[in-house]
Amino acid sequence: MRQVRRLVLLLVGVLACLAPAGSASAQELSGQGPSNFHTVMTSPTELVPGLSVRVIENGARMEVRNSGPQDVIVLGYMSEPFLRIGKGGVYENAQSPAVQLSSERWGSVDEKSNLQPTGAPQWRKISAEPVARWYDQRVHWIVQQRLPPRVMADPDRAQRVQSWTVPMKIGDRDLSATGELRWEPGPSPWPGIVGSLVLAVLVFVPVWLRVVYRRALLVYGALAGVVAGASVLHLALVAAARAGGFGAWAGAFFAGNLLQLLSCAVAFAGAVLLVRGRVGGAWLAAPTVGVLALRVAGYDLPVLWRSSSPFVGGLVADRALTVLVFGAGLGVALALVVVVRRGAVAGAGAVGDAVGSVEVGGVGGDPTGGRASTPVGVLIGASVAAPVERSADASVGRSVDASVGTSVGTSVDASVKASVGTSVVDPSGSEESEEKVMKPASSGRWSVSRRRFVGVAGAAGAGGLAIGVGGGAVAFAGESDRDGGTPLTRLGSTAVPFFGKHQAGITTPAQAKAVLLAWDLEPGADRAAVAALMRRWSDTAARLTQGEVVDGDDQVAADAGPCSLTVTFGFGATLFDKVGLAQRRPAALAPLPPFPGDALDAARSDGDLFTQVCADDGLVAFATVRTLQRLAKGVARVRWQSNGFARSPGATAKPMTHRNLMGQIDGTNNPKPNDPAFDKKIFVAEDAGDVGGAGGAGGAGGTSGTAGTDQKWVTGGTYVVFRRIRMLLDTWDGIDKARQERVIGRAKDTGAPLTGGDEHSAADFGKPGPDGTPVIAADAHIRVAAPEFNRGATMLRRGYSYHDGFGTDGAPDAGLLFLAWQHDPADGFVPIQRKLARGDALSPFLRHEASAMFVIPPGCAQGGYVGQSLLEG
Repeated sequence: MRQVRRLVLLLVGVLACLAPAGSASAQELSGQGPSNFHTVMTSPTELVPGLSVRVIENGARMEVRNSGPQDVIVLGYMSEPFLRIGKGGVYENAQSPAVQLSSERWGSVDEKSNLQPTGAPQWRKISAEPVARWYDQRVHWIVQQRLPPRVMADPDRAQRVQSWTVPMKIGDRDLSATGELRWEPGPSPWPGIVGSLVLAVLVFVPVWLRVVYRRALLVYGALAGVVAGASVLHLALVAAARAGGFGAWAGAFFAGNLLQLLSCAVAFAGAVLLVRGRVGGAWLAAPTVGVLALRVAGYDLPVLWRSSSPFVGGLVADRALTVLVFGAGLGVALALVVVVRRGAVAGAGAVGDAVGSVEVGGVGGDPTGGRASTPVGVLIGASVAAPVERSADASVGRSVDASVGTSVGTSVDASVKASVGTSVVDPSGSEESEEKVMKPASSGRWSVSRRRFVGVAGAAGAGGLAIGVGGGAVAFAGESDRDGGTPLTRLGSTAVPFFGKHQAGITTPAQAKAVLLAWDLEPGADRAAVAALMRRWSDTAARLTQGEVVDGDDQVAADAGPCSLTVTFGFGATLFDKVGLAQRRPAALAPLPPFPGDALDAARSDGDLFTQVCADDGLVAFATVRTLQRLAKGVARVRWQSNGFARSPGATAKPMTHRNLMGQIDGTNNPKPNDPAFDKKIFVAEDAGDVGGAGGAGGAGGTSGTAGTDQKWVTGGTYVVFRRIRMLLDTWDGIDKARQERVIGRAKDTGAPLTGGDEHSAADFGKPGPDGTPVIAADAHIRVAAPEFNRGATMLRRGYSYHDGFGTDGAPDAGLLFLAWQHDPADGFVPIQRKLARGDALSPFLRHEASAMFVIPPGCAQGGYVGQSLLEG
C-alpha cells in the first residue's frame, strides 16, 4: 500500500508541475502586465460635481462615475455617442463601433462594427449602477509587439508618448477627460535577479548542515508553506487591482489562476505532511513549489525591471513577493530533492523531533543487551561505525521501524530491521555517518532509490507532456478538419442596413475592399427601363447586404457572411438627358471645370450610372458586382471599373486613420459625424431642394439643357466627386523623410502636424521655425487644403488605394481612388482643388488621370428603391 500511495503522491506532484499557467499570467490583469507605460490624468478627476473620471488597472481601463442630476454621454472613437451614464444606470449605443472595439484590452479590429454611428443612438442598458468601466484605446499604447518610434529611439529616457482626450457631453455642455501616456524606464534587473539566486542558495545550502539536517522535514515544510502562502498573497494583490468590488476581485482571482491555486493547494498539503514529519510530503511539495518558482521566473520576473505593475501594495511589495517565491521556492524544491534522495523514507520523522530519543538494545554488538540513548527525531541518512554483517542476532545494520504509528519510548528488540536512517553508537562512543541507498526492507515495506525516483518522475513528466502535446495535436487536427479554416467571426457576420434616410457607404467606416463602377445606358433604354433596373438593384442589394441568397446566385461567396457589404448608387449628368429628365437635373451637377495639370482619360471618366460596392471580403464584393452586372443586362453596360483596397480589419491594433501608398495618414481632418454642421456640409438640405440654376452649356459628356427647379427629390442625398489620382511613387521615394513631411505638413509616423501634438491636434499655422519661416510651409498640403484657408470649404474624403501593376518603365501604376462627398461640389471640391492645383507642394508627385461626378440620391424606405422620387415623380 505504501508503494501505491507514494506513486499517487508523485503523480499529483508531476501533474501540478505540468499544469499550464492559465489564460492570464500571475502578474497580468486586464491584459496589462508589468510595464514602463504610465497613463496619467492631466484634467481634474472630478470634472463637474458628481462626475468623476479615473484611469484604472495600470492604465488598462477607464472608469466614469456619475452621481449628478444629468446623464453624461461618453463619445466614441468617431465622436459618436458611445455610453450614457446616470442615476438610471449605464447604457451603450448599439450603433457605436466603440462598443465592440472597447470590449477588450487590445481592441481587436475583428470586433469592428460597420453600423451607422451617425444615426440616432440605440441605447441598451448594461448596468444598474451609475459607473462604467471599459478598455479605452485612446489612453494606452495598444500595439503589443512594438514600442512607439520615439521610445525605440531613446528607451532609457523618461518621455511623453502621446496626449489623450476622452470627450463627453452633459446636455449641451462639452467636457473632456485629458491625460498623457508616459514612458518611464524601470530599474536595472540585476539586483532583483541576483537577490533571488542568493536567497535560493541560502535556503538550499543548510540542508547539508547537521543542525538543519536533523530537522529538515520541519524546516523545509515550513518554508514550502511560506512559498505557497506568498504565491496566494501575490495573486490576491494582483486581483485586488481590478476595479468593481468583491465580485470583480473574485473573478480576477479565481478565473485566471485556477491551476496556479491548485499548485499552491498541493504545495500546502505537502508542507503540512512535512511539518508532521512525513517524508511523503516531499513528493508533493518539491514539484509544486518548484513549479511556482518557475512560473514566477516565466511570468513575474519582469516586475523587477519595470516601472509599473497591476498590483495593490506598491512596487516594493510586488518585487519582494516575486523574489521570495522565486528564490525561496527554487531553494526549497532543490533541498527537498536532496531530502528524498538521501533516504528519508524510514526516517524517524514519524516519531517527531520532539520525541527525544529511542532506547535501542544490543547496539554495537553489546552482548549484555545494554541500552543506548539515541536521538532519532528526524534523522536523514544513517550513521554506522563500519560495514556490518547480517546474523540472526546482529543488531547493527538493522533499523528501527519508523513507520507511522510506532510507539514512542518503546524498547526495541536488538534484532531490529536493517535500514538507513538510524543513528547508532559504537562501543567506543564515536558516531559516524554513512549515506545509504534506500532499498526494500525485509518486512516488505517499500523504499525508493535515487535512480528510481528520478526515473519515475522523469517518465511521468515525459508521459504527461506527450499526452498533452499529442492530445493538442489531435484536437487541432480535428478542429481544422471540421472547420476547414477560420470560422465566421463578428467581422464576417456584420450587416449594414440598406434602408434609411441616407444611403450606406457614405459615412460607413471604410471597408477593406471597394469596387467603383460607372455604367452607360444601352441604346433605347428609357426612363421606365432605368426605374425597373434601380428597383432590381435596390431589392437585390438590400438582401445581399443582410447576407441573404438571391436568385441566380453563382456560389462565388457561398458560406460567407455579409462582411459589412454596402452598395451605393448614383446618377451622372448625362443620364437626365437620356431619360427625358433634363429639367430635374440638379444645378450642382454642373460639369467640373478643368484644373491645371489634369491628364484625364475620357474612357475612365464620367458615366450615366454609378455604383460603389464595398465589403470586408473580396469574394463578397466580386459576387455582388457580378450580380449587379447580370441584373443590368439590356439596360446598362459597364463604362469603367476601378478596384481599391484599404487596410484589412485586424491589421492594426487599434482604429486609426488609413494610410495611403505614400505612407501618409490620409483623412485626418475629415468632418466628424457628431459635428452639428456635419449633415449640412455633406448632405443636401431641404431648403436647398428648390434651388435651380444653369446646368452649363453642355453637361459632362456632352449634356445640354438647363437644370430646372423641381429638385426636391435630391433632399437627403449628396454629391460625390471621383478622381483617379496616380502617385508618382518612384519620385516620392526619391526624397528623404524630412522633405516628405515638409511637403505634407505632418509627421509621417504619427500624422501629427509639424507644430506638435498628435494626429488630431490642431495645426498651429502661425508658429515660426528657428529661421523665422512658418514650421508648416505656405505650400504644405495641409495648409493649402485646410478649410480655414478655403473659406470653410469642406468635403468628406473616403478614398481607397489602388495598384494596377507596373508600366513599361517599371514605375508602379498605383495611387488613390479619391472620393469626396459634399452637399455641393461648388462649395467643396472645386475651390479646394483649384487652390491645390495652383500651389500645393504635393502636386508634383501626383497625376490626375480620371474624373467623374455623380449625384447620390437619398436612401429609401423598405419597399421602395433608390431614385424612386426622381424616376417616378
